[in-house]
Amino acid sequence: MSRWFRHYAGMMRDDKLVRAALKSKQSIERVVWVWGAVLESAAELDTDGRYEVDSAEIAHFLRCKPAAIEAVLAALQELGRIDGEAVTAWGRRQFKSDRSNDRVTAHRQRVKQGGNVTGNVTPAIPERDGNSPETETETETEVPLANANGASADPDTEFWTTAKAYLSKAGVRNPGAVVGAWIRDHGKSETATALTRAQLERAVEPIPFVQGCFRSNIPKPPAVPI
Repeated sequence: MSRWFRHYAGMMRDDKLVRAALKSKQSIERVVWVWGAVLESAAELDTDGRYEVDSAEIAHFLRCKPAAIEAVLAALQELGRIDGEAVTAWGRRQFKSDRSNDRVTAHRQRVKQGGNVTGNVTPAIPERDGNSPETETETETEVPLANANGASADPDTEFWTTAKAYLSKAGVRNPGAVVGAWIRDHGKSETATALTRAQLERAVEPIPFVQGCFRSNIPKPPAVPI
């Protein structure tokens, strides 16, 4: 049975999904599809983030080999998006208040206990087989996952570290200055997107490749927030 779940704002530009694409050597589109399938399964099972996905079935939908899907799941595991067979921090993203049945049950329990409850408990308008979130004003701020030392991840620091390491490995001198100049001339999002393309497409000479991305009108992957 279908039901609503929270699709967190910024998912399509999630830097960890971009990094999962790099680690698994799969396209960003494929990673986002797999991540969406994981979230949908967790919502349908509704057991504290546990999910069940079939790599062969997903591979059939995406016209690829099951090994490619396994690589994506392994990357999501390594980056902390999933832990074993459960979505990490599922309870932080999904609130029980989203479910009208829970609200009605709580209301009836208060009445049974003799509480003076006023007003009506009205479930949200149903969509398909599920209920939409309690109010449209409820929002969620994505909380960075803790790293191995328990400190919150800093996307800006991770970006600079990854970008400089990539350019240094390619033999670029003073990579920090190069990245800084690109950001100054083209912005952080465009720079991150161009660097991501260079890594995904295994550019032999990253500087000309990135500069070509800035000039090109070829559709690019979603920009990465920095």
